[in-house]
Amino acid sequence: MAAVERVVGAAPGEPRSARQSPAAVLGRELAAYVLHEALGMSYPEVGLVLGRRGHTTALRACTRFAARADASSMAAEVLKLAREGVSKEGAA
Repeated sequence: MAAVERVVGAAPGEPRSARQSPAAVLGRELAAYVLHEALGMSYPEVGLVLGRRGHTTALRACTRFAARADASSMAAEVLKLAREGVSKEGAA
């Protein structure tokens, strides 16, 4: 989630919160999209990861995010940051 927070400019933990700020909402949508599309998680699994939300909420978040013109570039940036973080932790 740190990579998602960094890309959308959200405070730590904000995408998993119940807040409705633009950064929190975009963070949830981006996280749902990456978890489902890139990692292959089911919608019920995505909902659980995002703070015990239902599968329909996860589905709607993915649909809304995929409609954005910059969806693929934002998702790619999150995956890049996540991989860099994993490789840095593994090297330490």
